Amino acid sequence: MRKLILITFAVFVAFACSKKSQEGGFVISGTLSGITDGKVILQPLEPDLNAKADTAIITKGTFEFRGKLAEPDVYVLSVDGRESKLMFFLENSKITIKGSADSLAKAEVKGSASNNDQKLFRSMVDSLQKVYSVESIVKEYNMSNDARKVEIRAVFNKFQNKADSLQKTFIKRHPKSYFSAYALRNISYSLTTVQLDEMIKGFDASLQNYKYIRILKERIKKLKAVEIGKIAPDFTLNDKDGNPVKLSEQYAKSQYLLVDFWASWCGPCRAENPAVVAAFNKFNSRGFNIVGVSLDENRDMWVQAIEKDGLTWTHVSDLKGWKSSIAQLYAVTAIPSNFLVDKTGTIIAINLRGEELNQKLQELMYSAHRSYDKSAPATGTATSTTPAAEPTTAPK
Repeated sequence: MRKLILITFAVFVAFACSKKSQEGGFVISGTLSGITDGKVILQPLEPDLNAKADTAIITKGTFEFRGKLAEPDVYVLSVDGRESKLMFFLENSKITIKGSADSLAKAEVKGSASNNDQKLFRSMVDSLQKVYSVESIVKEYNMSNDARKVEIRAVFNKFQNKADSLQKTFIKRHPKSYFSAYALRNISYSLTTVQLDEMIKGFDASLQNYKYIRILKERIKKLKAVEIGKIAPDFTLNDKDGNPVKLSEQYAKSQYLLVDFWASWCGPCRAENPAVVAAFNKFNSRGFNIVGVSLDENRDMWVQAIEKDGLTWTHVSDLKGWKSSIAQLYAVTAIPSNFLVDKTGTIIAINLRGEELNQKLQELMYSAHRSYDKSAPATGTATSTTPAAEPTTAPK
């Protein structure tokens, strides 16, 4: 009898220890059609030393992952040898994934509160995309003439502004959501340090030390070094021919200089280039210049894009992609991104898109001309000659 009691106790202890090791962890149970065996790969969207890739074997179309996270995060699931990938929020809970191996991105994910928030937000954006016919105008863009491209960019910019506003509203209404913190990071490039700080303070106390909030707090520190009124951090990078270009030397010989971050692989950047070209052609003779900073890694693709888009100004790059030290210096986390500086290197505007760049330069050039008129010595006559370069419209 005593032996039976000991055996029972041992089984209970073993069960208790096993249960304790799984408490607080996650279990992913997946079912995929279109495949019977193979391998699935689970990895964080942004790998680090504490979070690495894991694999599981597919048996009769099913697979399973078990583990434990320090905090919820965005993960990517892929099937070895297949292109489609699923991006979802992983947290310590029982999660089920059901879909097709060939269209994994459309798989259904259940059991993750953060993923539910993501799904809710995604549905809101999808509805907005239908209102602006985003999918159809994106397909139409490359086949359109220049006039139609201008119209499409205007529609897309309206959609982008609405989407950003929608995202801000969602974040404010879900202050305890891990997805909200991730979403805020995605739109942080369009916010001032004051706006970003206010939104961070709006999060629940339980999230104030969460990964993406920590990243944003660090971003605020970097942004303060490149906000309007500050001197643009100086740097030296090689141009496409291998010649060193020093930023301070470029703005010193210009009235206004745009430091434009872009890349050949960036669709929105390429769509924005015609507007930048138009501004350059219009104002270059009056002292406006550009230094394009590319986040490319492939030199040939970078040079080909410069030529194809007709970007005739100075271009530099260290060909390190997102690891570019200059992108980090300027706290650039999304492109296109730009900084307009005057001839002293003082930052006077940030992230001017489309018509905004033209309007800002028009305003600056007009103001400079008016200042020149006021400071000019009297000629003794009641009339004056207007320079041919004077703006044809007054600034707003």
